[in-house]
Amino acid sequence: MAYVTKTFEVTEPVKVNFYLAEKLNLPFSVVARLIDKGRVLMDGEVIIKKAVPIAGKLEVMYHEPTPSGLEPIFGTKDFAVFNKPSGMLVHQNGFHVESSLVDDIKHLYGHLANLVHRIDRETSGLVIASKNKKAEKQLKNLFVEKDIEKNYLALVEGNLKKERLIDAPILIGMNNNRHPEDPTPRVLSEINKDGAKSRTFVTPIEYYEELDITLVNAYPITGRTHQIRIHLSHIGHRILGDPFYGVDVQVANDYLDGKMMDVESRVERTGAKRVMLHAWNLKFSHKAKFYIENDGGFFNEEFLKRNLEKF
Repeated sequence: MAYVTKTFEVTEPVKVNFYLAEKLNLPFSVVARLIDKGRVLMDGEVIIKKAVPIAGKLEVMYHEPTPSGLEPIFGTKDFAVFNKPSGMLVHQNGFHVESSLVDDIKHLYGHLANLVHRIDRETSGLVIASKNKKAEKQLKNLFVEKDIEKNYLALVEGNLKKERLIDAPILIGMNNNRHPEDPTPRVLSEINKDGAKSRTFVTPIEYYEELDITLVNAYPITGRTHQIRIHLSHIGHRILGDPFYGVDVQVANDYLDGKMMDVESRVERTGAKRVMLHAWNLKFSHKAKFYIENDGGFFNEEFLKRNLEKF
């Protein structure tokens, strides 16, 4: 969502929270957060008291949804499921104006609608959005209690011959302040005995002998950042297109520095145009039992050709 600033000339004293809720069609709770964050000013001064009548030049900076037009593939009165394309952010990136999945959600269902979980920008697939605060709390709790099962499809290097449980602790860390001449990659998530307990169950689906790649199903029993990508790289079957895990340090740093933007270079150095990971099914109960599935084209040879450029 883009941040926008709107200005109003208030000639008669008004309660700012009521005024903005009406003018911007925002819930009172959203207006209250804007005031608490110092994003509402009267005559250049930050407003502190929400319900004190005042008049003058009123300025407010808030998120205005800029939808992409993405529609849900399934929905109830409480939630909707979207099939997020690879490359789309789930949340806006700070004050960045790039459209995100949240823009589409709030455009369709209002400012109290929200995501209840996330997937990476380059990962495609199923994402659940709540339509109200009560449903948001209930659905997020399902994730906390591990009452939602998520499965992913991944295209990996080599021949993964049998199913296996990957039980390896992951230590999450970032090193974004490295010196330009320091070759240490800035993404430091790794298998480490001091990391958090992490488990992924992977099952081979199909082996493409001419390419020496395997389509696998990955079920993350735990939910660490980049868990599937790290675990598959750890067992010698890195995900095609991954610019961080299973590649040399220079590839990772070039990607982070924006030096690997052209398709030819990306395919040559990582194996695909994008990270070949897709959240393809969800199993959970929320007033009823739901099984939602979308394979994202990962079983389709044309899809592989478009993304690998060498099928």
